[in-house]
Amino acid sequence: MGSVRIAVLLLCSTAAGGCGEPSAGTATGSGGGDNWTAGVGSGGYGAGGATPSLTGHRWPTHMPQPWQPVDTAWCSDGWFGLDEHTCAYLPASNQAPNAVVVFLHGMMPPDASAAGQQQVVAQAAETLGVAALFPRGRPGLCAWDKSVLDQYCWPTSRDVVDAHAPSFAAEWDASLGLMQQALNVAITRRYVLGFSNGGYFASYIGLEGWWPADGFGVVAAGRSYVDATLLSQASPPGYIAVGALDGKPVQNSAQNLAYFLSQQGWPNQFVLHPMRGHEVWPDDIEVAGALWGL
Repeated sequence: MGSVRIAVLLLCSTAAGGCGEPSAGTATGSGGGDNWTAGVGSGGYGAGGATPSLTGHRWPTHMPQPWQPVDTAWCSDGWFGLDEHTCAYLPASNQAPNAVVVFLHGMMPPDASAAGQQQVVAQAAETLGVAALFPRGRPGLCAWDKSVLDQYCWPTSRDVVDAHAPSFAAEWDASLGLMQQALNVAITRRYVLGFSNGGYFASYIGLEGWWPADGFGVVAAGRSYVDATLLSQASPPGYIAVGALDGKPVQNSAQNLAYFLSQQGWPNQFVLHPMRGHEVWPDDIEVAGALWGL
């Protein structure tokens, strides 16, 4: 399978609060959003390429089926539905994984396909030999602009994180438990990585321990401000990546997060991709996996 990437066209304005941490003002700029268009060209999905095709399975045929997967358009080929808004992936390279990566997508219009981002995650999951969960955000959380209120988003400001993070964590635990039961696997290590809008939320998850994880990743996102009094004592290793062609506010927030972690003595790896914009590639998850010890 060749390399796949997700790229986006930023349509958010700093005057409207940006797409990432709206309460932080222009320091985050258009950092967290990813309204995108897909066309025909030589790039990956969202970068001028057509919708990708992923050959795989919705359900491993050799596995017992005490529970039937949910048929939902949210889950593309190779993924199976745990419920209407959560997809799971079991790598063909390892039918008994003991680790899972939860991937938090970027802002998504209600009629958008998750196939492109799911292909990125699936390719990395095959390389690392890990299972993956792909939950969906909620409408109404991108509240800085009425035009994006209906998009699926993640919490990115203090009050919204406090209000919604516990219920998201409970949903992920339930999904993980169902996946383990359905596939008869035992997950002992868990990680979270987010892209763009999802990356900002992943930073809260990793730094504050809302969903205890053994490592976290933030791609095309970061933080303009971190409250050190809320840091988790676990200090899971953090992967932070941003493209050199991404917007300066996004680069600044990513660099600020990496600097903060280093100042705190928190294990981290910062990657500046020289020829990338606002996008995520399988190697982001793979390099993060190496940092996490996968």
